[in-house]
Amino acid sequence: MCGFSGADRGARGEVSLMRRILATATAVAMVLGTVSLLGPARAADPDPSQVGSFGKAFREDGNPESEDTAGCGDGTTCLPTAASVNVLPNGKVLYWNALEGTESIPLNAVLEGADLTLDDQTRVLTLNESDPAKSTWDKSEPLQGGANPDGNTESDVGAPADAAKNDGDMFCTTHVHLPDGRLMVMGGTDYYQDPRLTPEPGYGVIELEGLKASRTFNPATSSWVKAGSMNWGRWYPSALTLADGDIFVASGVTKLIKPLYTDQKNLPNS
Repeated sequence: MCGFSGADRGARGEVSLMRRILATATAVAMVLGTVSLLGPARAADPDPSQVGSFGKAFREDGNPESEDTAGCGDGTTCLPTAASVNVLPNGKVLYWNALEGTESIPLNAVLEGADLTLDDQTRVLTLNESDPAKSTWDKSEPLQGGANPDGNTESDVGAPADAAKNDGDMFCTTHVHLPDGRLMVMGGTDYYQDPRLTPEPGYGVIELEGLKASRTFNPATSSWVKAGSMNWGRWYPSALTLADGDIFVASGVTKLIKPLYTDQKNLPNS
């Protein structure tokens, strides 16, 4: 029968303790070495609430709290919201709104919107960076962008040419900056009823036609000029400037909501 004396057991206990101490020291050294390789500990990310802030709201009439819409719906009175924004070479900001006149629709946009939606307004903002509330605004000439002053006479889907209302809307256009500082805008929206159910202004199922029109904005004069027409009406097209300076335009629909053509016109869906 074999056994260990007390002395043997004590020696073995000391060896076991030493092994544990060495193992712990090695682990600590490895951790410290890894930390050294990774460099100093990364500082905590800054509090998002402290790294930026929003200034007070400001608007053209100086009263951002007002909800007054008196006179809205005539296409000139309401303050346009910046739906599309472009910073011009002179540092000013050109913008136009979207869905002008819809605040005047009493019941239903689908049944009444074709007659009551108007061409969007444009503005040129000179931003006062130190005090935005003291910024100044200019109205462009013409106010609605000047795409179809005589109405949408180029319609391929039989939309009426009602120039005074919404034949040249800049809602859903595309735009690119030209080398000479002008801005070129292509496409847009003509609202009309298809079918019309009651005499104008009245009820009918709204339809949207993409415009063939293009136009340019000159920052030096704050004015719009109608340019050439595209081969197809385009609602929500895309555009880019090619290496040779030409503008490439693609996509966009000609008739949006009910793309059925009784005369079988060979119109693209996009």
